[in-house]
Amino acid sequence: MINPYKIKLIALDVDHTLLNSKSEISEKNRKAVFDVVKEGVHVVIASGRSTPALYQVRKELGLLDENSYTVALNGAVILKGGEVLKEEKMDREDAIFLISELKKIPGISGNICLYNSHDSYLAEIETERLRNYGMRTGIMPVVVKNLQDSAADKVSKILVLSDENTLENAASIMAALVPSRNRNMFFTERHLLEFTTGGATKGRALRVVADMLNINEKHILSMGDNENDISMLEFSRFSFAPSNSSEGAKRAAKITTAESCDESAVAAVIEKYILGH
Repeated sequence: MINPYKIKLIALDVDHTLLNSKSEISEKNRKAVFDVVKEGVHVVIASGRSTPALYQVRKELGLLDENSYTVALNGAVILKGGEVLKEEKMDREDAIFLISELKKIPGISGNICLYNSHDSYLAEIETERLRNYGMRTGIMPVVVKNLQDSAADKVSKILVLSDENTLENAASIMAALVPSRNRNMFFTERHLLEFTTGGATKGRALRVVADMLNINEKHILSMGDNENDISMLEFSRFSFAPSNSSEGAKRAAKITTAESCDESAVAAVIEKYILGH
């Protein structure tokens, strides 16, 4: 039986959920997405990546048309086709404060990226870690002398790239500072720590998209693997975490799959819960 749970919308995280550990879309995942779209189900890409860094993923899945929705920068941006429908940004003063405090933490200065907008980002140094990140996402940073001086009036996101221990220490220090300024802080991978304005989460953005499509959350399925996915996993009636997910994502999801992102977990869920295979 096709779509026994009457799913009308699927929200998919990208890295380590839809993409495998080599940053590729498996043929199984690609086919499952194409098949479910043919059944009239909306597929929403929901990622921490910027909009240009999602272009190739959307293209491969045939999700560039004017009726396809995309959530980027962890909910800070909502696209319909190529049009920006909604943006949530933090004030320049808050961005400068966060960057200044981050630079005081050992091992962090030089590993900070600033997203003034949804389509580009800035860094002070193009480190090897940052080059690797840029190659993976397909978007390289613009190098500037000083991030604080380069901050726009409104800022979409701050990203920190470093080793796991350094970021855990940074998160511990920043935890006392972030809530007082109504900002979100979460790991999107073990080596990526991100900051957005308090109103920018994947869950809130998904609710906005669902309202635009007049779809109740009981007809929504979501999949994600990390802390930035928790809000949309909690919002959706059907939520899944691949087996490679963080413990936080697993707790938030209704079901943890037996399959990992390297075993086409997305296809496994779509086939079982919607396509009826």
